[in-house]
Amino acid sequence: RIADKSAARARDVSALHTLINGWRVSESATADPAGSSHDAAFSALLENSTAAVLGWSQVTRFEPAIYELLLHESIKYLLHQVKDFKEVLAAREHALQAANPQAHPRVGADAGASAAPTSSSAVHSAASAASITLSAAASTASMFAARFRNSEVSTEEVESQQRRARLVFELISGALMGEEIERFRRSKFTALSDLMSQLACAEAQLAKRTASMWREFLKTSVADPQALVQTTKQILDTAAAHADFASADAF
Repeated sequence: RIADKSAARARDVSALHTLINGWRVSESATADPAGSSHDAAFSALLENSTAAVLGWSQVTRFEPAIYELLLHESIKYLLHQVKDFKEVLAAREHALQAANPQAHPRVGADAGASAAPTSSSAVHSAASAASITLSAAASTASMFAARFRNSEVSTEEVESQQRRARLVFELISGALMGEEIERFRRSKFTALSDLMSQLACAEAQLAKRTASMWREFLKTSVADPQALVQTTKQILDTAAAHADFASADAF
């Protein structure tokens, strides 16, 4: 968003330069060669104003690239670092859950043992009903037993999966405690330091160029710079009363 707003500002300043330059060209085309000194001073003021706004426009054209290349890309790099670290932590948590023996509850005998006891009359009724369809039930039970044996996961396989998951968990934990956390801390420090240093240097250079350009305009176009400073400060103090900052002394 900063880069987009900066690009919009650069377009507005460029449009302002186009307007002032068109004004200068129009005045030059209609000026009377034998005119008064006031006309000559006005033409000189237009020349200086056009040059100043042109310099301002050239400076503002650099700002979107600074914000996009230095600020935006650096912040995206930091964000990807954090996301990658979170993925490592998620993989560690997944391995911990897979290594937990309670994640694979036993079935079969335990489930049968936990069944509630039945009364003798219920057992007798069930036995009578079962005797009627004994042969059909036997064949059906045999079929389901074969399917159960084919689909049942062996205890050895479960334990092997748990050992592998526990090994992955220990490897990730060891890397995090040994090297990865320290590398992540160094990476954050280096990325933020480079970001702010390069941004500060770029902004300082732009501010230096902008200040030099505006000082040149003041030197060539303002008769009483001290009076101008006082007038400008009064305007800024008035604006400060309606803003977040309390004084315009910084200006």
